[in-house]
Amino acid sequence: MANEVHQKLEVAEAALDFNAGAELDELPVGDMAWCAPVTTLEDCDRAEVTFAITVGGTSPEGTIEYYVARDTGTLIVADHHIDLSDHGTEGTAADIEDIISDCGPPVFTCPVNGTASIVYTHSFLVWYPTASLNILVYNNTDEAFAADGNDGYIRGWLAEVQ
Repeated sequence: MANEVHQKLEVAEAALDFNAGAELDELPVGDMAWCAPVTTLEDCDRAEVTFAITVGGTSPEGTIEYYVARDTGTLIVADHHIDLSDHGTEGTAADIEDIISDCGPPVFTCPVNGTASIVYTHSFLVWYPTASLNILVYNNTDEAFAADGNDGYIRGWLAEVQ
């Protein structure tokens, strides 16, 4: 009998800490928000991240971009530090460009198609999570996010040979 690889849920789904959603709710155009560090996935092969975001306005266009910062704690941006040891936001375009440069390309980009008041629900994988990681959300649309109901969740998986 050949060995089979099965996926085992290692870390149950939990809400990403965006200050009870306050960092994502009404996130302005061109701003970035990040969750508090996730520190429970180090032994997992992959993490599944799920978001539900509503973009405000009457006909929003653009993208919602997601980035991952691994084991950073603090990013040095221009002449100051961006503290990733807790949730937060950044609104200065030059600093956001530096954050993106440090994090690398987006792990997922969600197109926003001009339809008002729909919830953009999507998920993506982060392979080989580290001891500490942050999920960063960049509002690259032409409208602020809706006032409430914007959430993110994460859970960890481990391959198991049986």
